Amino acid sequence: MSRYKFGNSVYPYLNLLFICLLFNAVFFLLSSKLAQSQLMENIDTPPVVSVPPDTLWDQTANISSANISSQDFTDGGGFDQFDSRAADDFLVPGGLFWIIDKVRVFGAFDDATPDLIDSLSVFFFTDGGGLPGSLVPGCTYLNILPENVTVPNFVIDLPNPCVLGSGTYWISVQANIKFITNGQWFWHENSVQTLDPFVWENPGNGFSTGCIAFTPAQANCGADQPDLSFQLAGRETDARCGINICKSAPEILVPPNGGEELFFTFEVSQDGESDSFDVVANGPCFGEAFDGSNFEITEEVPGGWTLESVECSDSDFIDVTPIENGLSLDCLGLTEITCTFSNVRGPSPIPTLSEWGMAAAAVILGFAGLGAFYLRRKCSQA
Repeated sequence: MSRYKFGNSVYPYLNLLFICLLFNAVFFLLSSKLAQSQLMENIDTPPVVSVPPDTLWDQTANISSANISSQDFTDGGGFDQFDSRAADDFLVPGGLFWIIDKVRVFGAFDDATPDLIDSLSVFFFTDGGGLPGSLVPGCTYLNILPENVTVPNFVIDLPNPCVLGSGTYWISVQANIKFITNGQWFWHENSVQTLDPFVWENPGNGFSTGCIAFTPAQANCGADQPDLSFQLAGRETDARCGINICKSAPEILVPPNGGEELFFTFEVSQDGESDSFDVVANGPCFGEAFDGSNFEITEEVPGGWTLESVECSDSDFIDVTPIENGLSLDCLGLTEITCTFSNVRGPSPIPTLSEWGMAAAAVILGFAGLGAFYLRRKCSQA
């Protein structure tokens, strides 16, 4: 009598059955996680916040337990529909510049997963009539880390200061988090409105609010309160000129695209004094404000690079004159400007007079050597 054996005709069906069951299990887990994604998560007790002495703008006196999602769901796939940003406005007083180097935002994690963010992105916008307008040049900071990635009240040191003249601006902070492993972050709301109400956007409409672009959140997007809780820190000055220096070097890769950060050194000269600063290529700009009316900014062009161009934003109150490897700026009134120095790989900078002198000396010595060789050759033939 022969036995029936599981042969090659049976195992493929078992493998297919196993794959189907595994697929269904993964789909169920992902679907349940997607279903758990929340627009907001109220907590019982909002944080107690102090106001450090370097604070320029404080919007924390009326923190509520309500909060709202402001997150890039970095899992990708079906989670992208939940990507969202919240933003709120603030005011730089007339006649002043703010040099912002720190942002503090107050929020909460969900309770479902370990609390850990990948990074944060910070955006500063001009005012567009009660909504965020265009991005402020040099004041966008992508994939930066707060002082502590496990605490939902983020203290964020900006890689380079954001220099803002008087007027209304908007700030948005977005947490970059893998939802499946690390859940959500929610930005605390304020119960008292200052300036315009905060706005919120969810371009993929995963939360089904219809707020696919920045929209007043309490009136239209389901938020409980009119404002957000945050602080801006740094220093203020009544200097005449604010300037952002940006560095473009498109031929190099920068993190996280496989390259390394490359810094270019600049020198600023005014009234016989000078100072230097570094700007990372293709990264955040360097911002500063200057007293007085006339100053020069020059790049120390490194070997193997050529300064191809310098382009500045328009301003009615500052005259810009090109000089060798830089600019001369004359401030005619309280103003700010952004200038981008663009470099390409190429020959080293033009030699200085001393370098030309050394080259000429080398040529003369070379001819002298040839002359001596010729005389010796003649003498030996005589």
